[in-house]
Amino acid sequence: MAGPLVRVLFTRASIVLPVSWIVQTPRVVVFWHPRPSWQRHLLLVPKAPIASYAEVDAANAHFLRELLQVAPLAAQLVRPPLEDYGLIMNGGALQDVQQLHFHLVSPIDAVDVRSVHLTFRLASKEPSDADIVLMFRAIKHVAAELGLDRRGLSLISTSDDPSTFQLVGPVLASKS
Repeated sequence: MAGPLVRVLFTRASIVLPVSWIVQTPRVVVFWHPRPSWQRHLLLVPKAPIASYAEVDAANAHFLRELLQVAPLAAQLVRPPLEDYGLIMNGGALQDVQQLHFHLVSPIDAVDVRSVHLTFRLASKEPSDADIVLMFRAIKHVAAELGLDRRGLSLISTSDDPSTFQLVGPVLASKS
């Protein structure tokens, strides 16, 4: 029951949430994480009822496109501005709240290359809705193939290369 309620709050009544706001657009809200896991930790949430990465499609991709555009702005609006940051989306067993959201965090740790299962580079710094849909279809397919949809996954991008995303999950045992 909590999942649908959370999605309704972000879609229709985000302004009443008791959080410290950074920025709000017609499609995205950004605020300080109420229980941060990093030294500097923001949440970026689309104002659309999207439960997880698996529900991203042509009808809601524009929310994610705007979220990716708002992330660097949010990083500059906080004081002091975030220079080096990571943008992280969790899914499967690692997603605690059943509303798609991203974490803008600093400092960002290096990723263990053994846990990277897919690297996806968007064609431009301003991706189209079709680019977003294609990326999330690839994530959904690879996650299902490797069982990451059950075990948990993260999608990570950094301020150094914001058009490149790495699908990260548990290190898989070799089949040899």
